[in-house]
Amino acid sequence: MCCHFSTSQCNPNQFSCGHYVFNQSYCIPRYWRCDRVVDCVDGTDEGETCNYRNCLATDHKCGSGLCIPIEKRCDHYYDCRDESDESDEHCKSNTTKCRLNEFRCANGAKCIDESKKCDHWNDCGDNSDEAECGKIPACNTGQFRCTNAICIPTRWRCDGHADCTDHSDETNCTLISCPDSRFLCPSEKKCIDKKKKLCDGVRDCDDGADEKDACSNHLCMSLRCEYDCRASLEGGECYCGLDLNECLEWGFCEQLCFNTLGSYICSCVADYTLVPPKHCRARNSSAMRLIFAHHSAIYKVNSEGSLLELVTNTTAASGLDFHYQKNLLFWSDTVTRKIYSIKLDNWRDAEHTTDFNVSFPWSPTAFAIDWIGNKIYVCDAIGQKIDVMELDGSQHTILISRNLSSPLDIALGSSLRV
Repeated sequence: MCCHFSTSQCNPNQFSCGHYVFNQSYCIPRYWRCDRVVDCVDGTDEGETCNYRNCLATDHKCGSGLCIPIEKRCDHYYDCRDESDESDEHCKSNTTKCRLNEFRCANGAKCIDESKKCDHWNDCGDNSDEAECGKIPACNTGQFRCTNAICIPTRWRCDGHADCTDHSDETNCTLISCPDSRFLCPSEKKCIDKKKKLCDGVRDCDDGADEKDACSNHLCMSLRCEYDCRASLEGGECYCGLDLNECLEWGFCEQLCFNTLGSYICSCVADYTLVPPKHCRARNSSAMRLIFAHHSAIYKVNSEGSLLELVTNTTAASGLDFHYQKNLLFWSDTVTRKIYSIKLDNWRDAEHTTDFNVSFPWSPTAFAIDWIGNKIYVCDAIGQKIDVMELDGSQHTILISRNLSSPLDIALGSSLRV
């Protein structure tokens, strides 16, 4: 099957081939254009429309026959598809080499995706990816600009809590007032939690002000505590033997939580980095994609919203869910009244689309994938019920059929088994 596609379906940093052929490359990196390697099935990325460089005696010749100026050899960027311009044969320095769609950090430590350049995050570590970013729009009235150019409410400035990722909102603060629930460390001008950090035997302030002479237990004998007494600013306080497990409550940690006596420790799963105190950020966040349905098509977009890609065409897509382990994307169609699935591939847009039929009239709207039991739960608008079945549509069972008027959405809680 071959058909014409509009160029708008490729990202701005991609080249659109002349013809779309199912299960073949259509959108290719723009720097692959005119590199003497045919990537499009119709060859439109090479040929007469390319203004190839005439080879000079001093040029470096790539394996594909492409010639590049000698200045581009050993410049830490792969200009040849066979990477011969950065090979050990020619380049003696053992440095980091980057692809043409990547930014090389000034310290030479690593390459980052070009989309991370000027995104207000110090991805390189030396802040070189945030240099020379041009004019940045001014913050609105009542906002403070962090050193990395992010705007935050002015009232968050010098409140003892770092709201800027670079902590610039808590530097050069001469006067800080902490809320009643927090203690002010005088040297570094930061606020710490009184209940969890004060007089706990751990120096949370640089000068140890939270554990110094102010903490006393001289009143403990007179308090006659039922369980035990500990030092406090007031000369002692009673406390219970039962420790609050913050990990059982929502909001203390984003991913992993380890409960300790009187406190807790946050951490992250593999491939995520902890952004203190509780946030987790993907180490390769540029690979993240948000998949969504928009009537006659399903798209995926990056975290910045700048790279929109077509996954597949539909008739009237409604529900959408993804099975991560099987790499399967499911969606329901309110016109064809079917549920479809497609296996996503990192190197291609999508593989063959499959669907399953049922032996009764129905109109699947929303649904949810059980990635543990490999089941699918479906809201049926015609039968006004919720069905459960295997991922291929077999072993159908009506789960709920009473007291449902128009089920429009459904979600599964695997940990709660609901």
